[in-house]
Amino acid sequence: MRRLYSEWVEPPQSGQGLGEWRNAILAAAAGSPTPDWRAKVEWLEQLGFTCTVAATWLAAGLPDPDALERLQWLRQRGYPMERQAAIRAAFKGNPTALDYLLSEGVSWLSTEQVEDVSQVETVPYGGNLAVLQALHARGWISSQAARRAVFRAALEVGHVHVAAWCVEALGCSVVPLLGCALIKASLEVLTWLADQQGIRKWHSKWLTRAADSGCVAAVEWLVDRGCPMPTDGSPYFKAAFNGDLAMLRCLRRLGCPWGGRDSPNADLIPGWFRSRDPAVLQWLREEGCDAHWFKVLESGNSGSR
Repeated sequence: MRRLYSEWVEPPQSGQGLGEWRNAILAAAAGSPTPDWRAKVEWLEQLGFTCTVAATWLAAGLPDPDALERLQWLRQRGYPMERQAAIRAAFKGNPTALDYLLSEGVSWLSTEQVEDVSQVETVPYGGNLAVLQALHARGWISSQAARRAVFRAALEVGHVHVAAWCVEALGCSVVPLLGCALIKASLEVLTWLADQQGIRKWHSKWLTRAADSGCVAAVEWLVDRGCPMPTDGSPYFKAAFNGDLAMLRCLRRLGCPWGGRDSPNADLIPGWFRSRDPAVLQWLREEGCDAHWFKVLESGNSGSR
């Protein structure tokens, strides 16, 4: 590092020739994977590099407990701790670093925000429960909107352990979200809803969601428990759009209706299916699919056959 600096930077005593790269270089030193990262930072400071929030941002993204050690050291040297570092720690799954930043007075919200939803609702996608627990302990999942957003996000991606915590610790109820089209209809989510939340009645749209997810076991599970099959052919439509032959065969075996005139968005179908797997279209032809949505699709692709 010293050699490169002496060869490429003029004048070597001040580093002014680096311009806008100065913050990035200091941040890279603070986040360096080598054991001498402290020496690098101290040397750059001696050359006139000033404390930058970029250094704490990069350090916050390192694995725990390395992130905590560096953040504490940088804090002692006057480096600023800002919310972007807390957000980075959260999204990197570093609850210890996140809790330290929050304990130092770093705000999870920007000054313009009045609800704690916009950032916290994306945390569950990583499935790191400890991060959510750290935010909750510091009061950053306080509003009803934030709790609902966290719960919904956990169900969207199928993180049952996070969803269960939302019910137990945040007091969330699954019933208002049963109509949410984004809830992942995986077998794990479905069994949790049935066994832990007592859900026994399933709307036909759940079967469409399961077909869209590609989980054959989830579709079979729903049918075994009396879930009514959609009459509009939407499960086939979703599976065909995804190029999922295994799901199409499953739906056919279970006796799911092809669908009639009430197919969704028929006028957009040819454009949606452009460049889709021809094997799917061939299978639908061979199976005798007579749904309106498939007829529209056939007419839109007749020139390519």
